[in-house]
Amino acid sequence: MVQGWTFALHAAAARIFEELCFMMEEEGPDEASSPMRSASVSFRGGLDGTLVVSVSDGMLSSVIGNMLGDEAVSEESLRDGLGELANVICGNLMPMVVGEGAVVRLDAPQVAEPPAGEPSASSLLHFSSGDARVALYLDEAS
Repeated sequence: MVQGWTFALHAAAARIFEELCFMMEEEGPDEASSPMRSASVSFRGGLDGTLVVSVSDGMLSSVIGNMLGDEAVSEESLRDGLGELANVICGNLMPMVVGEGAVVRLDAPQVAEPPAGEPSASSLLHFSSGDARVALYLDEAS
C-alpha cells in the first residue's frame, strides 16, 4: 500500500463528504460496521486504475439526500448519487496524486462491487450514521 496515496485518498474523501454531503468524520473502529454499496470510477492518464467508494447501507440515503437536498430518495437516485460521489472524490484525488497539470480521463461511474485483490491505497471513514470506504486500485502498468 502506498502511504502518500492513502493520506491523499483519505483527505480527498473526508473533504468531499464534508462539503458535498454535509457529514463530518468521527473517530471509530478499524472495521466497517455494516454491509456497504459501492460505485467505481476508472481513470487513465498519468496513472491508470479504479477508485471505489463504498457507503454503509444504513447511511446511503442520508448521504445522497444531503447531496440532492431531498429527503425522499429513489433507488435510482441512490445509484446515480453514489456514482456521482465516486466521480467527485476521484476528480479531487487525481491532482493530488498525479499533479495539477496532468490530464486524466475519468470513465462514467459504475455501481459495482470492488475489484478482487488488495487496493493500492484504502481508507475507512466513520460518521455518526455509518461508514464509508474509499479504495484506489492501480493497474499493473501504473
